[in-house]
This record gives sequence, C-alpha cells and structure tokens, in this order.
Amino acid sequence: MEFSRHLKTLREGEKLTQEELALRLNVSRSAIAKWEQGKGMPSLELLKSLALFFHTSIDNLLGEEG
Repeated sequence: MEFSRHLKTLREGEKLTQEELALRLNVSRSAIAKWEQGKGMPSLELLKSLALFFHTSIDNLLGEEG
C-alpha cells in the first residue's frame, strides 16, 4: 500500500481527524491532507514521529514491508 493511503487508513483506524493528527504532530491540517492525497511527503523527522505514534516502522509506513 502506498504511503498516502496507508497514512489515511492508520489515522482513520485510530478514529482521528486530520486536524487531531496534525495537532499531535505539531503540523498543519493541510500538511496531513497533502500527504494523504499523495501531493507531498513528510520529512524524515516527521516520518519517525508518525511511526512512533502509530507503533509501526518507517518501512511499513512507506509500504516497503509486508
């Protein structure tokens, strides 16, 4: 699964809005929206934060492992 769809699936699985996730990561809601639309990627630091938040690996977030 590509990053954008995987991020949305993980976020929805936690029953979070884009705004709620953005607040937890200290980014804008529009950043989350862009990532979920495949129009951008988070920095490495934000990928690390996302992986920690969702209890997964960066590789899994990026769709590089099963």
